[in-house]
Amino acid sequence: MARDPHSRAGAPVMASWLITFRSALCKARAQFRVIRSKGTEQAGTGEYEHNKAAGIYSCAACQTPLYRSSTKFDSGSGWPAFFDGKPLLY
Repeated sequence: MARDPHSRAGAPVMASWLITFRSALCKARAQFRVIRSKGTEQAGTGEYEHNKAAGIYSCAACQTPLYRSSTKFDSGSGWPAFFDGKPLLY
């Protein structure tokens, strides 16, 4: 393991690729749990709760369009909510 010459007492520094890999692995496990095992993330912690970007939300597993961002509203539940689940794609 590499050592950072600027760290205290030469503490080992984890390679950035390993941090990236571990982060991706954790995300993949969480996504699998939600998609395939009917799990959910903790309310208020999702990356899309406060997202205001225009676009279409699609299924993470099969990429089927699910909701338009313009139909999103704050339900107060901690998860994104939509008032129309049938996006029209032109």
